Amino acid sequence: MFTVIISEKGGSERREFYDKNEVSVGRVQGNDLMLPKGNVSKHHARLLFRDSRFIVTDLKSTNGTYVNGRKIAQATPVREGDKVYIGDFVLRLEPGHIAEGASQQGHLPSAPAVLAAQPPLPVLSSAPLITSPPAAPPAAVTAPPPAAPRPQVAPPAYVAAPRPPSMPAPPPVDLPRSRPQTVSLPTRPPMPSAPQVSLAPSGTPSAPQVAPAAQAPLPPPGAMPSIAMPLGQGSNVSAVAPVAPPRPSIGPTMPPHAQRSVTGAREAAGSAARRLALVTLMDRVSDVINLSPLRANPVADDKLAGAIDRAVREQAKAMRDEGESPEGVDIEAVARDALKELVALGPLAGLLEDETVNEIYCCRFDTMSVQRGVQATYAEVAFSSDESLRRIITRLALQVGSPPLEGEGLVVRRLPRGVTMTAVVPPFSGQAVLALRRPQRAESTLEESVRGGLLSRAMASFLEACVAGRANVLVVAESGLAAANVQSALMASIPPADRTVLVQEHEMVSAPNAGAIALTVPRPSDAQSVMRAASLLGGDRLFIGPLSGGGMVAVADAVASGSGGVVASALAPSLRQGLARVAAQLVLGRAGTTLDSAKDLVLESFDVFVEVSRGPDGRARVTRIAESWGEKANPTRDIFVVDANGQFEATGNVPRILPMLVAAGVRADASLFKKGR
Repeated sequence: MFTVIISEKGGSERREFYDKNEVSVGRVQGNDLMLPKGNVSKHHARLLFRDSRFIVTDLKSTNGTYVNGRKIAQATPVREGDKVYIGDFVLRLEPGHIAEGASQQGHLPSAPAVLAAQPPLPVLSSAPLITSPPAAPPAAVTAPPPAAPRPQVAPPAYVAAPRPPSMPAPPPVDLPRSRPQTVSLPTRPPMPSAPQVSLAPSGTPSAPQVAPAAQAPLPPPGAMPSIAMPLGQGSNVSAVAPVAPPRPSIGPTMPPHAQRSVTGAREAAGSAARRLALVTLMDRVSDVINLSPLRANPVADDKLAGAIDRAVREQAKAMRDEGESPEGVDIEAVARDALKELVALGPLAGLLEDETVNEIYCCRFDTMSVQRGVQATYAEVAFSSDESLRRIITRLALQVGSPPLEGEGLVVRRLPRGVTMTAVVPPFSGQAVLALRRPQRAESTLEESVRGGLLSRAMASFLEACVAGRANVLVVAESGLAAANVQSALMASIPPADRTVLVQEHEMVSAPNAGAIALTVPRPSDAQSVMRAASLLGGDRLFIGPLSGGGMVAVADAVASGSGGVVASALAPSLRQGLARVAAQLVLGRAGTTLDSAKDLVLESFDVFVEVSRGPDGRARVTRIAESWGEKANPTRDIFVVDANGQFEATGNVPRILPMLVAAGVRADASLFKKGR
């Protein structure tokens, strides 16, 4: 016999008394405690009072059960005062007795009697949630809510206040996805994504910024404060909008100068309603059709695809007829989204066809960012569940005939049109993460690079002479695109009759003339084989993009075998770090090599080193050109640098390679290196 105190977010507190030791909690009729909200599963949790203590068990609910802000995975003892979070509800358990006048057989008094016995409840329209329980009202019980054939689904709307650090924050708000029989793995509560939000710095988190007609998801427990904001025009309810801190980087291909933090709310009210409708429709479809065959084979046959098509159309019509479609949402468009997610690639299909999209990044199933150039935005609709995202990852891998293997936590595939898919799935991650990157091609000349501010004219003349004289050059850049810009400009200076071999993992450098041969490294383990093929082809020059795995060992072997005119690249923020990373790769890839000997090998293999960094304005610039110097304290010596004012200048050091270039018949003017030029 115990009491359950229920606090609904944005509503008042009520008490339910039970004269038995076990209470079932769920969304539908038949549960002892019915919580009619979409983010509560049909049969969500069980509350047990045994041996003078309470035990809470999650019944494999979709959105999980939380105790004091922590998700539970097994039967968990709770004490008086502990908070149990189920969807939008907070429960507290206390030992209690049936109110006077109740039947000894456990029947509750009638609703009129309860209402007459209870004092008026406080009204919380726009005030913060009560953080401490009010004085207990006279002993009374309330009747369970009347059963409804299907609860109405609407975007969550409530008002919350920041909680003190000593009190646990509630779990994130979830959307209705309560069909445990169709979900293979429990998922974290989704955080809706925002459509077309400018990724500009968000400013001071403590400053209250109100964005009309927008809604944002709750943060994880204790993550950030919240402010109240209207859901939309004419609405008399409020939603919680966390003041977002600067958002972390969404992927390595995003230029550092791109704005990556969300200003204001992350999701407009219209987008939240559409996503809610999608999840509800998928939920209904899973009720009327068996989707389990998609787990064994994510590619639906004609019979299953036809059945899914009919079910989606019928349930979309039923949602509209029953009033479950949120106001202002095009239910036909939602039906198309659901069908594409169930039998095709969901929202990815159109984006993969869009040549302006550089990167698609899903840090979780309900949040998808799309990068075009340097601008990144959130997609209006992502995926309805983690299971759907994992299913589509498998479909993408099947496009190239290489489905994920059992236990393969890191799925890397080269997709059509040069798109690289990197996915992390269980057991490497509790939920699926997906990144799709389209290589950005670099096509420029030295003259265009000078006009664009990539390097000075003196730098360009010197590097052109190095390529013409078949010197070995190592380009160290922060990103593959920055390195490709330099290599592309140098390749454009090569006479068309010369034979050039280009080796790269991603097709970022375009071969500028008919005499160039382009080779691709399909997997990091193939780097040495491809490099051997490049050496055997006997080109006049060898251009090598950034290689992973044993790629740098293969480059060093090519140089050691006598190959000249090697222009290789490595990824690092600075030349010093680049040399250290290349040396470390040699140590790891060549047994018995010490770090000192590896550093000496790198310095002896290359004549000139080019450092490419990104300036304060976000543009990539050649910030240093140096040569191997050989001293332990000073392994390199600068030839050109960028001064404190951001201007290119020569250091006055004449490179030791200059006589070799002159001997090879290359015109190289020594005045290029005059200090201050």
